[in-house]
Amino acid sequence: MKRTTSAAWPSLAACGSLLAVAAAGAAAWLMVQPHHALGQQRATLALVRLPGHVSSFARPEYDVGEAAAALPMSGLQLVLARTPAQQQALNKLIVDQQDPHSPQYHRWLTSGEFGARFGASAATLAALSGWLRSEGLSVGRVPAGRDYLPFFGTREQVEAALHTRIHEFSIRGAQHYSNISDPSVPASFAAVIATVGGLNDFLYERRPYWADAVIVRHRGGDAVLYPAYGDRV
Repeated sequence: MKRTTSAAWPSLAACGSLLAVAAAGAAAWLMVQPHHALGQQRATLALVRLPGHVSSFARPEYDVGEAAAALPMSGLQLVLARTPAQQQALNKLIVDQQDPHSPQYHRWLTSGEFGARFGASAATLAALSGWLRSEGLSVGRVPAGRDYLPFFGTREQVEAALHTRIHEFSIRGAQHYSNISDPSVPASFAAVIATVGGLNDFLYERRPYWADAVIVRHRGGDAVLYPAYGDRV
């Protein structure tokens, strides 16, 4: 039986990186402020709820109860927020790369260059990784764009770390899992976590609508077509 995954956020994170890859080159780079300075700060006991994380498919009529404690949950991501200065610089960069009169016109960034300018700092990534590991979760390889942090674990570990509840759902004969409440994170990390991706597995059964696809150009001139996905199960 195929499992499907939702978390539109991984794709949002990937698209954010890809759009930024099509950014200006070394000449006249904008200076931006460093990412949120967490340093080696430890997570505080106070929690902040992150709203908007419950899928519209996690309906009571499909709910078959709490998921197994050992249910493996992969593909989880902390999607990281940019500082206001980083976001302002990125917005200008995207505009300038499309302006024939700008010295940044069609000067693309690699993923690594994007991460260095617009991604999370090493200190932020270390602090978040330390928190996740302290909750028994495993942390994956940090992408070059440094705009999200992958992690994975069991249902029981995810529920304990994010203070949410994960249930099983049966929809049209297919089994799924999803959180039924919004996650909460330590208050000291709330400013750097934009969203948590991967808390349900509805995404893979979405159907691509190529008419709404987005074209992203990479360094070297190649154009890649990415489909826009609709909310179908």
